[in-house]
Amino acid sequence: MMRDTAVLDRARSVPLSQVAAKRLRLTKAGREFKACCPFHEDSSPSFFLNDRKGIFKCFGCGAFGDVIDLLRRLDGLDFATAVETLAGERPALRRNGALDFERRLVEASQEYTASEGRGWEPDEEERARMEHARSIWFNARPVGGTAGEAYLRWRGVRLPLPPTLRFAPAMWHSGARREFPALVAALQDSVGTITAVQRVYLTPDGRGKLDVAPRKKGKGPMRDGAVRLARPGRVLGLAEGIETALSARQIYSLPVWSANGAGRMHSVVLPEGVEHVVLFADAGETGLAAARRAADHFAGRGLLVDIEAPPEGDWNDVVMARMAVAA
Repeated sequence: MMRDTAVLDRARSVPLSQVAAKRLRLTKAGREFKACCPFHEDSSPSFFLNDRKGIFKCFGCGAFGDVIDLLRRLDGLDFATAVETLAGERPALRRNGALDFERRLVEASQEYTASEGRGWEPDEEERARMEHARSIWFNARPVGGTAGEAYLRWRGVRLPLPPTLRFAPAMWHSGARREFPALVAALQDSVGTITAVQRVYLTPDGRGKLDVAPRKKGKGPMRDGAVRLARPGRVLGLAEGIETALSARQIYSLPVWSANGAGRMHSVVLPEGVEHVVLFADAGETGLAAARRAADHFAGRGLLVDIEAPPEGDWNDVVMARMAVAA
């Protein structure tokens, strides 16, 4: 994993202008470069590249990403080939353990394709939002050793962290008009494509969420998606948020996904092979009502359903209380 991270970092260190200059007619625009967008018909330059930040953005069609995304889209390359072209070395995503999980996550999310297994198709606006969301996730770094991991450890999570969680050291917050550290979670639809991300803004040391409104921001169409925090089995748990799902998994030793909201648990499309779903509700009528709605939905599809709720608060409160007692 460390080697893969170094290869990706080396690829992302290549200036966007160096790649684009061989393929587009660039004009200097202050600290940036601009050109007519190669991804839609553009009569005046709306495509901007920022070498310092390492991102490109089109203000016409919404295309957004880093240098890997740019080369992949301009030359029609897959992710690994684009990285190899830039870094001179192919990322060594091995076919076992967490790396196999990450490899399949990357492969499934290179670009959106129609599938018989998906119950919906995005319109043009949703496709642009999905493209932006995937760029955010791919531009983020593995969560290990970052303030993102520190935050989850501070919340009492002791499990190995899945590759669906990443970290961005400088994530833009449109409300505050500033960049802050953020935990970035990938939401995957029913066929595994990343369609959205959830960003949790953090303090620099990871010891809590940032005092900014809102502290969490989604990007992209969530539809039937979930944050897949573990490989599914015959039994699969669903919880409201990332911290709650990881806590429930830690307590019950079951695979648990985050629905990214109590009101979304019923909308998650479960993978084939799941026979029993456990809904980890927050205490209180709102959380239990959402769990009961989801229970009716899944029971109507022939699944065995259980609801588990703590005496008060949520499952992360239980984990943190146990951690305080043990301290």
